[in-house]
Amino acid sequence: MNKTIWAIAFVVLACGVSFAMDNASITPGTQSEYEQAVSAGNITTEGGNVTAVNIDANTSTEKWAGFFGNVTGTIVLAQSGDTSFLYNWTANGTTGEVCVSATPNWGTLHELTTAVGGLIDTAWGFNATEADSGTNTVNGSTNVYNIEAKDYTTDAITTGGGFMTGIFGFNTATPTVPTDFAFCVNTTASGKYYKGTDANYELMAPTPDSEDGSQTQTYYFFVELV
Repeated sequence: MNKTIWAIAFVVLACGVSFAMDNASITPGTQSEYEQAVSAGNITTEGGNVTAVNIDANTSTEKWAGFFGNVTGTIVLAQSGDTSFLYNWTANGTTGEVCVSATPNWGTLHELTTAVGGLIDTAWGFNATEADSGTNTVNGSTNVYNIEAKDYTTDAITTGGGFMTGIFGFNTATPTVPTDFAFCVNTTASGKYYKGTDANYELMAPTPDSEDGSQTQTYYFFVELV
């Protein structure tokens, strides 16, 4: 009798999966790159003149991409592949994480806290001396993320809306290729993205440095609903 009870208990425990990082269905919005909406300044001059000219301009980065939006979904009690649920709970984006990665392996997630900007520069081939390099973007801020019931404290980038993009490695704490990185952000019900409008998340991630757009980066989206 005892053996039977333990066998049944094991099956129940083995079948239960709670708060997992799952593939996320997305609805993409319009993508656009920054262009400065000003006319070129001009000066009329003649030979022999020397003129002091102070210049102010903004230009788009070619090394980073950003994402923002809202999170909806449900936490369900059901069998694999079911479209009808024994029970479901509505998740409102109040807690959890949104992550992007090229080839995730959540079972081998590592915190990154040592020269993380340099690791990004190496993986994407950035010049570390340029203003928007990984070295000059990851400035030593850290943040805590609870992913699949485990706390991680990892280097992070604070974006314009106050969200913090955490940087993780797969398989190793010193990743050297883009496929060994993940970028995650904690979701919140009261967040504002960089334009001041409501959003549950905002994050940024590196891309190939390609001014003509010939090189692109594919990121897959994952969400943990809590």
